[in-house]
Amino acid sequence: IPSIEQGSEDLEQDMSLVCVLGIEDPLRVEVSQAVRDCQGAGIVVRMVTGDNVLTAKNIAKKCGILTDDGTAIEGPQFAAMSANEQMDILPRLQVMARCSPMDKLTLVKRLKE
Repeated sequence: IPSIEQGSEDLEQDMSLVCVLGIEDPLRVEVSQAVRDCQGAGIVVRMVTGDNVLTAKNIAKKCGILTDDGTAIEGPQFAAMSANEQMDILPRLQVMARCSPMDKLTLVKRLKE
């Protein structure tokens, strides 16, 4: 193994990746039941998060928020839509990922209209 004094170029030669590690933060036990209780009471549950859309979709499916006919989008995609397009997507919108506080505010305004 080359020494540090030889520089990083020498250190970055003839190396192999030994391991890839993934971490999952499991859902709390009560989350899925809470979502079902809300849905049973007629409440439309939506996930609005700063997470990556793939992560958000996976979590939303596990806890019963995202269904086969539901839509998951990213905040910038929602922000780029016209007000009419935003209104059109609302009935199917179940997950909005990578969203900013302004995206959240716009979503709430549209839901109130």
